[in-house]
Amino acid sequence: MGAVALVADQLSKWFVRSTLVLGERHPVLGEVGFERVDNHGIAFSLFPGRQGAVAVITFLAMIGIATLLATVGRRDTLVVWGGGALMGGSVGNLADRITRGAVTDFIALPHWPRFNLADVAITIGAVLIAIGLWRMEEKTDGT
Repeated sequence: MGAVALVADQLSKWFVRSTLVLGERHPVLGEVGFERVDNHGIAFSLFPGRQGAVAVITFLAMIGIATLLATVGRRDTLVVWGGGALMGGSVGNLADRITRGAVTDFIALPHWPRFNLADVAITIGAVLIAIGLWRMEEKTDGT
């Protein structure tokens, strides 16, 4: 799952960078569409201009998640799949930060900051991990 998330993210960003200039917007359905932006921060463009610190924090978080998955994740399929999606998305955005100094975002929804497929994978991964851990907790509680 991690490799799929990473490849889909990197290919979509490559396509967007090769077809849209920075700031260019293409509506698809009403206000939903594609708009190429460079995100110099993290989620919701927080902490702009601190790519080095963000990269280090991301890397340390990935080590923590990998450790969790190695110890707990093997006991639940959702945790494994979620961990893969989360790690693949994290690596995708980290690669942008390291190689480009910013993350390429392009999915445009009304009243929401622009995001990319790595962000989607990270979000889905976190939800799957939470559900998997909750299921594991239920099993140990006997409910």
